[in-house]
Amino acid sequence: MLSRKKLKRMLPKSFSACRDVIQEVAQKTKRMLPKWFSACRDVTQEVAQKTFRRIHS
Repeated sequence: MLSRKKLKRMLPKSFSACRDVIQEVAQKTKRMLPKWFSACRDVTQEVAQKTFRRIHS
């Protein structure tokens, strides 16, 4: 895996900071919310992937 330093050099700082915030929020929400949210998120990701494939196929 790429080290964080390499990633930060490759990506603009704003994107890197934004991604860190999103990950932090996601981890906190996972802890706070019940399993149905996790299931809902899985479904959302699945739909997003199918839509993405449809657009790019």
